[in-house]
Amino acid sequence: MTATVLRFPTPAAPTPRALPSSSASFVLRQMMSVKLTKPEQLALVDCLVHPHRTHLEIAERHGIDRAHLQDLYFDLFTIPERARAAQDRSK
Repeated sequence: MTATVLRFPTPAAPTPRALPSSSASFVLRQMMSVKLTKPEQLALVDCLVHPHRTHLEIAERHGIDRAHLQDLYFDLFTIPERARAAQDRSK
């Protein structure tokens, strides 16, 4: 009697989790383009470093309003990328 040999497929190369908009130069440019307080800066960096945490959790940790943090995050990091993509498509 022979045993069945299990063969597992070779895992594919891991895909990078970071979006192009989260490159260090993009993040720094966006954060330097507006006047932010130290807690806002730290909270935004925390949002980028820990994407699995909620805005509420991060805002409470840094002592700022969740809605304000969420507005900052989307205004600085999400909407500019969409605008850039739309501009690239129109060319």
